[in-house]
Amino acid sequence: MPPVTLNTVALVVGWLGAILSCCISAPQLLRIIKANTTSGVSRLAWQMALGGNLTWGMYGLVHGNPNQWVPNIFLLSMTLVILGLFRRHGGTPWLVLLVPGLLMGLATTSLDRWVGPIAFSIAAVIPPAISLTSQLRTTAASEDIEGLSLANQWIGLTNQSVWLVWGVLVGNQQVVLVGALCMVLLVANVALATLRKTGTWGPVRRDGYRLSFKPA
Repeated sequence: MPPVTLNTVALVVGWLGAILSCCISAPQLLRIIKANTTSGVSRLAWQMALGGNLTWGMYGLVHGNPNQWVPNIFLLSMTLVILGLFRRHGGTPWLVLLVPGLLMGLATTSLDRWVGPIAFSIAAVIPPAISLTSQLRTTAASEDIEGLSLANQWIGLTNQSVWLVWGVLVGNQQVVLVGALCMVLLVANVALATLRKTGTWGPVRRDGYRLSFKPA
């Protein structure tokens, strides 16, 4: 039996992250279809998810990491379907749905190619940061969260944890920097979505300059 090396562990962890990545969007897609509503789901979050899919898909291709670009092909497809559901339920034009993510993906890929890893890391954290912050706000404020998938939130947190471990194992500073910054927002999203879905907390309401939780 061959010895288990750090490279072997990194390979296994990387492909575990890839498999989990392929599963992230499916629960949210199925939830919207089943509930026949996008209520409680942030449109901006998925517009930025498109940018993230393009960013890491291209990054994986350029740097020869198939465990990054392969899952992002699946994620890109599901993100486009979810954006299509926003168009169906809200009537938002395709141009509005696609342009922000396309521009974000183009910008981050260009920075990686022409400026360097630090600039890429800073730019690459913008799409998930906006996406997660937008979803956190939508989860907190929406009266109706019927369309929100809690499974999507938990898989996202688990997946990011795996990618963070992979980044440490292979010494990929970009993945570590982006992953560490996103973990805080992911934990907040999972916690709030769980509280809302279980009925422990109701929506946030603004009372003057104070924020308070309306009873569930």
